[in-house]
Amino acid sequence: MSGALEPRVADLEARFAFLDDQVQQLDALLTAQRDALDALRGEVERIRETLQSMRLDMPDGSAEPPPPHY
Repeated sequence: MSGALEPRVADLEARFAFLDDQVQQLDALLTAQRDALDALRGEVERIRETLQSMRLDMPDGSAEPPPPHY
């Protein structure tokens, strides 16, 4: 009976090794995407702060100066 189990165990080991490799690759991808998302969030926050400071620099607090014909 042990002769019949050996191929099955070898097959399970091969499948496990494949799945373990896939999990590691997905983990690396997820980490890279999380880092990219964090960088983008930081950039959006810097843009938001820049826009807010530009708005505060306007004499009347408006976002844009009035057109010249006013």
